[in-house]
Amino acid sequence: MDADYSIELGPTAPALELPWQDPDGRCGYVNLRQQPHRIAELDEVQSYPALGELLRALNGPHSPWQTAKCDVWCEEQESAEIELPAAAFSQHCYVDLILSDAHHALRNSLPAHQEMARRSAHLLEDQGEELDATAAEIVIRRCYFHKDDAADSPSEDGYCLTLYLSGYGATPPQAAERWQAALQLAACCLPGLTLPDSAAPDGEVG
Repeated sequence: MDADYSIELGPTAPALELPWQDPDGRCGYVNLRQQPHRIAELDEVQSYPALGELLRALNGPHSPWQTAKCDVWCEEQESAEIELPAAAFSQHCYVDLILSDAHHALRNSLPAHQEMARRSAHLLEDQGEELDATAAEIVIRRCYFHKDDAADSPSEDGYCLTLYLSGYGATPPQAAERWQAALQLAACCLPGLTLPDSAAPDGEVG
């Protein structure tokens, strides 16, 4: 597996709001750590059961994370995003991660998120050494934590991680199989991460 991390905090960079709500009101944020039974209700999980296993692991009681948003998509590529022979098709997902309520005080710590992103990328690459044609990208973004359940309520600035996982192949089934292997690896590795001892909240938002 090819894994890396980056930071996107510029004024035009995408940011997460929590809770979030679709403009048309069809879907919105669900706290899957508090309501894990609702993972099976997600459209993405019903179409891609492997995503459900990743969400269950990331929202588990011993994980430092809880998830905020996810999506899955497939592509037919003119040229592969990573240099692979016969990688004409790819399957991807993203999962937005925030620190769990137990680590609420670190949600505004950029150093903590940088260290967790670094550790996650290195662990995935080390443990995924034998996974062919897979990739992970972890992006540190801003997150605006609203003080109550209303999306238009006052918010506090903080950070989140967006985890992208990809599989590439000569056919759509091969790309899907490799993507599922990447999800299984992430489900095994990321819930076991611990926060660095030196991590501390700060007011710096980039």
